[in-house]
Amino acid sequence: GPLPAGPGALAALAAWARDRSLARLRVEPQALESFTAELRARGFRPASALHPRHTLLVPLAADEEMLAGFKSKHRYNVRLAARRGVTVESGTDADELRRQTEKTAARHGISLPRVDFYRRRLELLDWCRVYIARHEGVAIAAIMVARFGGRAYYLFGGGDHQHRQLMAPYALQWQAMRDARSAGCADYDMWGLPPAPDPSHPWFGLWQFKTGFGGEAVTYCGAWDLVLSPAGNRLARLAAGAQIAARHLRR
Repeated sequence: GPLPAGPGALAALAAWARDRSLARLRVEPQALESFTAELRARGFRPASALHPRHTLLVPLAADEEMLAGFKSKHRYNVRLAARRGVTVESGTDADELRRQTEKTAARHGISLPRVDFYRRRLELLDWCRVYIARHEGVAIAAIMVARFGGRAYYLFGGGDHQHRQLMAPYALQWQAMRDARSAGCADYDMWGLPPAPDPSHPWFGLWQFKTGFGGEAVTYCGAWDLVLSPAGNRLARLAAGAQIAARHLRR
């Protein structure tokens, strides 16, 4: 963005890449699956996506209207967090975000970015904040939310499983949604869902949590490559492979 995905944008990007003698152009537009026909027609081929193809868009509205769109359990948990004294603050504390996401990563056996990754987003994105949930002054959960082009994006999150009865994740999402609405955003992107509500899928818990806020599940077209120089593209792939191998050796 901010230019919408379309034939004109693809043509302009391809011309820009050719003018610079690039070997390959990769695009990952915020466009629905139907856009794949346009990409194929222009010579693009599927590539590995960096961002989630399947996500959930929650419309933002007045408090009561938004709550009415939540599942009953989610409405209850939002109110329960408030009754139990969970408070939410926003700022730029990348270190606290890292501490909270580490707890979730350890529980689920996943790898998350280093703190410098969070700091760069806080510094470079047009609007990006860390929301921290506290109980009696102690941080128990945190999320990162960015806003762009009238939409808010929930990017990262984590928390202490020992305090799960306080429902801090619900308080965090609720506050971020209300702030986004007050800032003029039309919707809130939950940033990633399993492709289907399959109980055997490792992300099924995410499906239950995120879809409980209502909204519409959407599927984007994913990432696509346009090869402009086959020889240069082969060299780029070799170089990328060498960089990955070097990182593994350093670890």
